[in-house]
Amino acid sequence: MEAYPEDYVSHNLPFIALAGLPTADLSTNPSTASTPTAFQATGLTISDKSPPLSGPHADSILDEFLRADGASLSWSEQALADRSGLIGFNLSSVGRSFVFPPRKAAPPPIAPSDSPTGSPNLSSQISHDLHSPLSPLSPSSPVFPDGLMTPLWLAKHRSRIPAIYLSFLTLDSDSSHDNALKNHINDTRNTIAKSGFKTRYAAVLVSDDAAISPLDFEERLAAIRRATSLDPKMSCFHFDVSDSQTDLPSFVSTVLRALQPVCVDYYRDLTKHSRRKRGRAAPPPITAAASRGTSQILTNNGWNVRYDFKLAIFAEFRQEMDVAQRHFESALEELFGPEGSLENTPSWSARWQEARLLCDIIAFRVLRCQMWRGMTSGAAESWYNYKERMRDLIDRRGKGAENSYGWEAWEARWAKMMAQLIEMADLPVFKPVDLSDPGEQTAAPAVYAPAEKLYSTMERMMPFHLLHHPGYWWRLACKHVMSRKRLAEAIPQEDRTLPSETSATQLASRTRTYDTYMVPQPHEEAPLSGHSTYDYLLDLQSQTERVESIMSNRGQARTVQQVKIELAREFYRAERFDEAFRTLQPIWDSMVWRREGWFDLALEVLELIYDSAGKTGNSKVRVESAWELTYQPLNTRHSIDVAKCLTAAGNNEDPAHVLLDTQSRLCPFSITFSFLSGEGFVGDTATCQVAVVFNGSVKTAGLTLSELRIHFSTNIRSLVINHSDDDQQSLSTSLKVHEEHDSAHPMAKGLLSSANLTFQPGQLRVFNLTIPLRDPDTFGATGASLVLKTPGATLEHVLSRPADISCSNWWLLSDNKLSRKQIPRTEPNAIQVLPKPPKVQLRITNLKEQYFIGEKVALEIQILNEEAEDVNAHIRAEGQDSADVSLDLAWNDNKNTANDLDLTNVQIGNMSANESKSHTLEFMAPLELSEYTLRLEVNYRLASDPDEPVVKILESVIPFVSPFEANYDFGPRLHTGVYPNYFSLPDLSEDDSEQPKQARGIAQRWCLTSRVVSFSMEPLLVATTRLVVNRVTSNAVCEVEESLTPEKVSRTMTLKDMMDVPHVLEVRKTTLEDRRPSALELSLAVTWRRENAGTEDTTTTMLAVPSMTIPSAEPRVLCTASVPSDTDDEAITVSYMLENPSMHFLTFNLTMEANDLFAFSGSKHRAVSLTPMSRVNVDYKLFVYTVEDSALTERHGQKGHWIWPALRVVDAYFQKTLRVLDAGDGVQSDDRGVGIWIPLSK
Repeated sequence: MEAYPEDYVSHNLPFIALAGLPTADLSTNPSTASTPTAFQATGLTISDKSPPLSGPHADSILDEFLRADGASLSWSEQALADRSGLIGFNLSSVGRSFVFPPRKAAPPPIAPSDSPTGSPNLSSQISHDLHSPLSPLSPSSPVFPDGLMTPLWLAKHRSRIPAIYLSFLTLDSDSSHDNALKNHINDTRNTIAKSGFKTRYAAVLVSDDAAISPLDFEERLAAIRRATSLDPKMSCFHFDVSDSQTDLPSFVSTVLRALQPVCVDYYRDLTKHSRRKRGRAAPPPITAAASRGTSQILTNNGWNVRYDFKLAIFAEFRQEMDVAQRHFESALEELFGPEGSLENTPSWSARWQEARLLCDIIAFRVLRCQMWRGMTSGAAESWYNYKERMRDLIDRRGKGAENSYGWEAWEARWAKMMAQLIEMADLPVFKPVDLSDPGEQTAAPAVYAPAEKLYSTMERMMPFHLLHHPGYWWRLACKHVMSRKRLAEAIPQEDRTLPSETSATQLASRTRTYDTYMVPQPHEEAPLSGHSTYDYLLDLQSQTERVESIMSNRGQARTVQQVKIELAREFYRAERFDEAFRTLQPIWDSMVWRREGWFDLALEVLELIYDSAGKTGNSKVRVESAWELTYQPLNTRHSIDVAKCLTAAGNNEDPAHVLLDTQSRLCPFSITFSFLSGEGFVGDTATCQVAVVFNGSVKTAGLTLSELRIHFSTNIRSLVINHSDDDQQSLSTSLKVHEEHDSAHPMAKGLLSSANLTFQPGQLRVFNLTIPLRDPDTFGATGASLVLKTPGATLEHVLSRPADISCSNWWLLSDNKLSRKQIPRTEPNAIQVLPKPPKVQLRITNLKEQYFIGEKVALEIQILNEEAEDVNAHIRAEGQDSADVSLDLAWNDNKNTANDLDLTNVQIGNMSANESKSHTLEFMAPLELSEYTLRLEVNYRLASDPDEPVVKILESVIPFVSPFEANYDFGPRLHTGVYPNYFSLPDLSEDDSEQPKQARGIAQRWCLTSRVVSFSMEPLLVATTRLVVNRVTSNAVCEVEESLTPEKVSRTMTLKDMMDVPHVLEVRKTTLEDRRPSALELSLAVTWRRENAGTEDTTTTMLAVPSMTIPSAEPRVLCTASVPSDTDDEAITVSYMLENPSMHFLTFNLTMEANDLFAFSGSKHRAVSLTPMSRVNVDYKLFVYTVEDSALTERHGQKGHWIWPALRVVDAYFQKTLRVLDAGDGVQSDDRGVGIWIPLSK
């Protein structure tokens, strides 16, 4: 933007003149700045003899006001949001005097008429109306008579005519000075009114340090306001210097917020004035003719452009960017229109250049308005459209944009303005990421702003519709600067001569050929001798630095390197070798093209750095770059002699050592190291191979290495192969290795060997050797290095990563050719060195397929010595599950003392060769289902090597499962005990209440039938089963009736065998009044042992029983049956017990339904009444009919069939049907009702 007048590109802010405050230099007063004489002549002056405010408080007030200046604010709407809606201001201290610019231009001098006598009086046709000094109607104006706009007009409103004249006056403690103060304010206001401008006046009354009574102060202040007609809210303010400094920022903010609508109103008045002038039918006549014979005046289209520009500028002053954009776009269309100045003004005239300059400024301000409003995609599109529109204009009416250094300069300038505009706008999307903030560490810096809503609906967007960050535009400017340099260098010599040495014909041709808009003439752009007036490299370097600073923060390192390479190339062409070297060295050190294989790009950098190092005398860098250029894939055009470059890098008195690494430099040698086998044992040797390939260019001579080193990760530090001329060169060489010990590090060893290390370009050679294995560990090659020595200098290249020397090929020599064999390992450059293999064997002789929870386990552990000599051993055992819960292990023959709590160790002692010993390991199985890993570890030492321990480990996974699983049936049974009598209920006296309470509720019998299934792979002998009551809720007691003896229950169960075990419980509430349901928590204890185990080795397994619920005390019907042995001749008695445990009188209607399988004796319909707390038994005699054999089934090994008597019991009051429950043996209920088992008569 610096190429254009500052007033054209600067942001417009309301101008407030601060009068009465100290000013450091009167030359900074904008009212006295140097401007054209016609612009400042006869200007009205505000002059005051009184000194300005002084002292620390005056400086503080000035500093605080200047701190609120908006010149440093970003050009975006976000800046207003950050200031809570307060716009920026242009604040300037003017002292006690201020000079307004002239309102009207000076009248032209009246020259005597040269017309003959009797001719018409032409002076009567000339208007003598005076206009603004900057108007095209005034002869003294720089735009007279047909110019569009001058930057002096913007300077006038930006720094010469304030929107508000803010005067700071002292309010003395002496009230006698108030009249003088009133007169001073009125005189200043009258002077401003006489100037003809619409500047507003405001005053700040600053109280001195003397104390003033609040009452007197308010009266004096009110009197001053009345006498001066100042508005106390918008034009008259008071500040007491005795207030603390913390109140000063608040006061300044209050004053500026009060003046903000006044400023907006001032520029709105100027807008109205310009709009009225634009609406006139025709412009007024000029003050006087520009010159005789000239009739060119500004066209109506030009006046429209001028007034649209003014309206847009005033809208910018008001910070109404949408209105400003609309007027700017209208002015731009007027300029480009068919009647516009760009289409009708001759392209060779200065007015066409001025119109083009104004067009650039308007387009730039349109972009700024769009940025301000957040229209990023619109700004990018407008930038591109204007460029193409201007190219078309230059091709049609100018001198053409093709091969024009002037057009390339304009494109560079246009891209640079866009970059600066984006930076000044400070868009949030392009703000750098703060890596110290954890919330932003994962956020990538934005490369371009997202599309606006208008553009996001487009099916396909062009790239230029997305606004990229400033680095992109700086990069574009760099490209056009280099293109400008190329085109300037291509200017023919006849066009580079000085005008004094050129003929008029050539000068005319030069004028018609070259577009010199804002650029030097051809003889100045590319002179034959001397330097150009434009420093291409300086501009290119500054723009490249901007690209680097922006794109580096966004991770665009490749683009940064590309731009810097182009800059270095230009420096080298200009023979500025030092600057080229400094530019290239960071790229050369960090470029990623080496490891990514972009050798064409790397070659350009390496050749440039190689040549630049030679020109600057940097021998070390020349050696490093020459070493890299030797790499064959680069295919350099240079003939490289590495040994010669290395010799020149040092001497015997000052030896040089060049250390390189594969991470940052290319290596012409490829070195790989491989082990033939992936495993080895301590004391053995490992066969390995070193393969070396010289990837040198065909232009490179053979190289002789001084040393070749392979680095290891163990106490064997490295393998060193020294060069020896006595050895022959062969494709495959077998090396003899010997160890070298370091006296400083006795445990560290080195391996030495020698071979002929002369290599030809493209040659592959392998070296085979064996390495001793000493320690049990991973033995791997971690890197390699090669050393090249010349007199006075050494070059060492390090391959520092294991991956640099890893290769899955093993090379074999066959018929004087090397063939490769695949190594089937992921890490061929490493070998696992295992400890010496143990020969003592461990076995568990009695390990079973299953072990059960809660079981005592005894394992027989056999130790067999298969070593060829005696050993001294001890054994340790441990068992853990996945949660690291350990088993309590113990050896039954442990000889440890009682104080030794470690029972998992047992001393085996000496064992001769082939001797076997056994020990028993005992432990209790866990009580929950789990899986444990049993680990047995025998640690022994050989008699021949007692210092070297040998370990044998045996691990076995032992699952612990449950031997049984059970299903449960829970149902009622008939209680034969006495039922409570309603008329003689037990009464609990006070004396009894002090005694332990007994259960006095109604007793109920329930039966829990457990169907136990064996899941053991071997037979188990079940001894007894027992039902355990764990807990009873809701004030009840429960007792289990043991009806079967253990001898009768005992039985052997195999896999999937099932056993029904019934248990009868008696449940009784503690009180009769308690009718809540009760819950029983039970467990089934099954005592068992293995079939071959002794009676003392029994185990009790607890099986969980689901919670059983005893329902609340409600009426119920229980059914039992008495079945004789001969059902053909005798009747079956079916009993229905109706129980009423409630405290209500209940009546039930009983109905027995007829059936085809039996006949019954008893009432078919009957009503039964029950008193509270009572029960009634109703019997029926059933005579069962004989059934066919096909209807017979089998139950418990006996044939028979089921009958289903249907007794319907209905509550007479509630009409609720009671369900009949089975309550005895041979009775079963299902969805058909209650069935009775009728066995087949014998």
